[in-house]
Amino acid sequence: MLIRTPSAPPPPRRRHQHEPGPSKNPDVPPAAPRPKASRRTNALFGALIIAGLLPDAESAPLRPPAKDRRPFMVAELAERARERRAEAERVARTRGWRVRGRTAAGRFYELQAVRNGRPVYYITNNSNAAISTAVHEVREVSPYNLSGNGQTVGVWDGGAVRATHQEFGGRVTVMDGASGNFHATHVGGTIGAGGVVANARGMAPEVTIDSYDWNSDESEMASRGAALPGEAG
Repeated sequence: MLIRTPSAPPPPRRRHQHEPGPSKNPDVPPAAPRPKASRRTNALFGALIIAGLLPDAESAPLRPPAKDRRPFMVAELAERARERRAEAERVARTRGWRVRGRTAAGRFYELQAVRNGRPVYYITNNSNAAISTAVHEVREVSPYNLSGNGQTVGVWDGGAVRATHQEFGGRVTVMDGASGNFHATHVGGTIGAGGVVANARGMAPEVTIDSYDWNSDESEMASRGAALPGEAG
């Protein structure tokens, strides 16, 4: 006689984390299990998010290309500088601070901002700027023969480089209509004096100089630095 023995019951199926378990409250019906997303569906959604066709909650808003952002960035920096100076001048009037002037040594200074209750000044300081640069080893000396020809340097100072000075020969352009300033002219000469007077010869005697005053220097530098080759700053 063949006796059949009952087979062992199958082991309980493991519940995955995304499958809801039975409710402990008898009055609440059990929740339906979540449908499983196929790999193809997940891949499709990922591709759409990457392509920008679907919004991603964690992604930042779309921004214009860098070239298109430059005018807005420059305008924002310029406005911040104007606001800082206006607020600094207001505080200076109430506290009796000087807004601009010269030190006993003849250095020019101008108030730019107030930080932590203290005035912040820009002040000219170009003492011995060219002593340790060793320019004589590369300036118009083989195999380097560097003179600055075809290059442009920006100078931001307490005023404009004097474009009519004999040492520049028409190589200086005042970009923002600033008034001439002795220190800016000295800095410009240190950089690019042509050597009409031999002892006054600059580090790059054929360089072109674009001259600005130092108000809104950050926005102006950002504008020039972000410009493409051949694009106006």
